[in-house]
Amino acid sequence: MYMKIFMDFDDTIVNARKGYCNVYSQLYSGCENYIHPNWEKIDQWDLRYSCPLATIDIFEHDLFFYDLDFKDDAYTGLKNLCQDFEVIICTIGTYKNISKKAKWIKNKLPFIKQSIFINNGHNHMNKSIINMKDSVFVDDVASNLESSNAIGKICFGEKFVWNKDWEGVRCESWDKLCQYIYLHYGKD
Repeated sequence: MYMKIFMDFDDTIVNARKGYCNVYSQLYSGCENYIHPNWEKIDQWDLRYSCPLATIDIFEHDLFFYDLDFKDDAYTGLKNLCQDFEVIICTIGTYKNISKKAKWIKNKLPFIKQSIFINNGHNHMNKSIINMKDSVFVDDVASNLESSNAIGKICFGEKFVWNKDWEGVRCESWDKLCQYIYLHYGKD
C-alpha cells in the first residue's frame, strides 16, 4: 500500500496569484485607475488589495483556468510522486471554482486519481475535516497545516503573510519538495 500525500492546489501545484493577476489585467486594463499588479510582489492572501477594480470572483472565471500555469517543476514532480505514493489533491474554493478545478485537474493531470474538493462559501479556510492520519500534507497555508492530523506537514513556497510563522519543514521549490519526501517518506 502506498503512503498518501495530500497536496494543495493553489500556489502549490499552480501559480494562482499569477493567474489571478493575468486575468485581472485582461479584464480591467482598459479601465480608468487601472494599475498593473505585479504578482511576484503580492504578499497578501486577499488579492482585492492588488486588484481593486475586480467586480467578479476571478477565481471562478473561465479565463483563470484557461492559461493557469504550473509552478516550476510541479507537473514532473507530481508525475514522479504518483509512481511511488498515493497523491491526493486537496483544495478549497467556491462551488463554481472547484467544479472548474476538477475539470482542469482531469485534463492537465490525468495521472492524479483522487481529489478532495472543499466548498468554503467564501468563508473559513480549513482542511481539518479531512483525515490525513499516517499521511503527508503539503500546503502553502500554515493554518491548514497546523489544523491537520497528518504525520508529515510541509509548507510549500516562500514566506508570505499566510505562512510566515510556520516553524516546521518548508520546501521552496518542487525539486526540494520531492527530494525531501523521498528522503523522509520514500520506500525502504
